[in-house]
Amino acid sequence: MNRRSRASATGAMSVVLLFAACGRREAPPAADPAGSASTPAAPAPRPPALSDAAYRCELRGEPLPQRLGRSETVKLRVTLRNTSPETWPVRRGSGGDLKVVKLAYHWGEGRKFPWLKEGERVELPGDFAPGQQAALEISITAPARPGVYELGIEPVYETVAWFSWKNGCALTGVVTVR
Repeated sequence: MNRRSRASATGAMSVVLLFAACGRREAPPAADPAGSASTPAAPAPRPPALSDAAYRCELRGEPLPQRLGRSETVKLRVTLRNTSPETWPVRRGSGGDLKVVKLAYHWGEGRKFPWLKEGERVELPGDFAPGQQAALEISITAPARPGVYELGIEPVYETVAWFSWKNGCALTGVVTVR
């Protein structure tokens, strides 16, 4: 093996070891004041995974702006309705589970991902049952750079998927930022 091959193999091994070292580790049990080890608390229950059918929804609202100034913020009122057969989880477990549904927006160049910028998240008013609807207000801030962008407002199942990826609802429109 020549020097270059050895260096490449060593570098690849370092990357593999780095990824292996990034795994999740359990913390050791904490000692109680008396000095004996205490029993770790049971983890908070995680919300169930949503099926593809759970991403069905209706989203109605004011017309999206066609023009905005750089970094301009506007507030829009929308109504979100869960038309799926499943309840959307909106509360985090005590373990900090991020798998919750929120209303959010994103800016992109066409429908390609990744988005150029994701925006504010709006919490839903409690676990969102099938047929439930809510009027929500979302503040939209335009990108700082002038251009023509696609604005999308839609629910997002945090750390899992935007609803439009699963054929769910979204309000979209082209906005010129000047």
